[in-house]
Amino acid sequence: MADALLTQSGHRELGFSSVTGYTHERLGRSAAWLHESRRVAVKLRELPGCEEALARGNITWKMAALLGRHATPEDEAIILAAARCSTVREMTALLADCELQREAAEEDEHGQRMCTVVRQVEVGTLWDTEVTRRIVAHLEGGDLGAGWIEPVLAEAMSTMQNAGVDPWIGRVGEDCARLLGRRREQTAAREQAEEIAEERLEAEGRTANDGDLELDGDLDDWPLPTDPVGLDAELRQLCAGLDNADAWLGGGLERFRRADGHTRLGYASFDHYTRERLGLGRSAAYLKMKLAREAERLPEIGEALRRGAVDQEAAMLVAVDKKAKGRRQSTRAGLATEGIRSPYRGGVARAGVEADVQAPTRRG
Repeated sequence: MADALLTQSGHRELGFSSVTGYTHERLGRSAAWLHESRRVAVKLRELPGCEEALARGNITWKMAALLGRHATPEDEAIILAAARCSTVREMTALLADCELQREAAEEDEHGQRMCTVVRQVEVGTLWDTEVTRRIVAHLEGGDLGAGWIEPVLAEAMSTMQNAGVDPWIGRVGEDCARLLGRRREQTAAREQAEEIAEERLEAEGRTANDGDLELDGDLDDWPLPTDPVGLDAELRQLCAGLDNADAWLGGGLERFRRADGHTRLGYASFDHYTRERLGLGRSAAYLKMKLAREAERLPEIGEALRRGAVDQEAAMLVAVDKKAKGRRQSTRAGLATEGIRSPYRGGVARAGVEADVQAPTRRG
């Protein structure tokens, strides 16, 4: 639906100069969210098996987005079968290896085959790789341009200073080695905990949904409007439903976390559970939990979300504003009790009573 609206530049016809402005004002979402949803939906049209698996709850949204980036109609069946019995982390590593073999390009000028290696690495690792490549090229007589070593040294010094390493002492190598060692140990410990949890789930029975979700009607037979106004109305209605569902989901996540449910199910951490079981990133999960807390603290916000009167972003803004007003009112009460001039009203507060001070007027 978002693709149909943006393809015909419907946001401009509705009076919005950009997609960001439309999604922010009409849907209460970010442009990145809309573009990501559109990209996954467009890709899944070419992968009917993955689309059906997502609709029936056999794979999560994060897994569907991953398959959409890598799968093709030719290998969809085998990749989907692997996804059904793998975690997101396992599929990411598997598809990265497949990508290395698939993306073989044409031969270069020397007659050698070239390929694209797809890997997710830390910024520091990418920087080290680039510096190493330049040094090797320099030693082989390559022309790197004048002054290339200065930014390399500057970046290295800045990195060490941010890490608490003094670049001017003689023990720079030892400090860097200890710093990198601690980072490797932390990463290895986290990955080991997740692998142990996944092995336990595999042995005791994977907790992923093996059956199909009950679907209300056939989504393929749902007639979609073609004009921007109709598409906008449908998008707003769907987003209102999502906001309402997010509040309920956040409440369930909050109770699940307090009950330490991820540990009982065998997951290494709460983030590990939300990523693998629900297909939610850390920020998305905690945002939904925060929304649920605000809806519980302020029932009028929860009711407005349920009726679709406000979107998620507006609800959070109202909650923050009410918190600020509450702090101001409590501060005023405290100042009145202390007999101090209140900064929120032009007057002097004494003995719990605020008396406005009138400025003297000039008589004619």
